[in-house]
Amino acid sequence: MKERPILFSGPLVRALLEGRKDVTRRVIKPDWWRRCLDQQDLEYLERAARMSPYGVPGDQLWVRETHALCWAAHWDLPHRVCPEGSPSGTEPCVAYYREGFDRVAPRWRPSIHMPRWASRIQLEVVSVRAERLVGGMSDAEAQREGCDSLDEFRSLWDKINARRGYGWDSDPWVWRVEFRVLEVHGG
Repeated sequence: MKERPILFSGPLVRALLEGRKDVTRRVIKPDWWRRCLDQQDLEYLERAARMSPYGVPGDQLWVRETHALCWAAHWDLPHRVCPEGSPSGTEPCVAYYREGFDRVAPRWRPSIHMPRWASRIQLEVVSVRAERLVGGMSDAEAQREGCDSLDEFRSLWDKINARRGYGWDSDPWVWRVEFRVLEVHGG
């Protein structure tokens, strides 16, 4: 079993916490898979799914989200204390999460900078496969993504991916990662 980080935006973190999300789709970078995608070699894609950057069934993903690191617990809101404490006594050892936080925090940090200890959500990969974005979507799949409808999912997808050239209308190849939530820390 391997463990990997995965980034989620605020609305998707909320859907995870509310138990409305058990699937995520992530763009397969064309330069990485161009040969097999251009040929649409489905057998190769199935074998290649074992090399997905999101792992294979049984692997775990820890969620990175927008957060603030503090030296002590200041608010009665969801947070996580560093299990080892601050090794030097000078490093922040409490993490707060922006999703659901309605006050000004000391300084919000982008999800990409979240340390492993600060992650509050642990996922287990159930399945991974490659597919076209539009062809694999339906209202039921949009709901598994944490959205109320296919239109809401399409709008969220474009908000996150269109500026990078992977909008809905380009129908990119994606990894469809199904998972289950193992645990949520913080309290």
